[in-house]
Amino acid sequence: MADIILKDTEKIVVSKNEFAGREYIHIRKFFKNGEEWLPTKKGISLEKSIMGKVIEHLLTEMEG
Repeated sequence: MADIILKDTEKIVVSKNEFAGREYIHIRKFFKNGEEWLPTKKGISLEKSIMGKVIEHLLTEMEG
């Protein structure tokens, strides 16, 4: 879905997949090891159905 570059060796990856009949959105930090991007333990997976509410609350926090 999207890569958000933070530094030359660090990025956030937003992706989507399906598991057990449900769609999930994953947001995970990756680091570069040589030429390969590897995932870190820093991340979250949420059901796609609740992402609208999560985004709404994030926007409210950013405004406040």
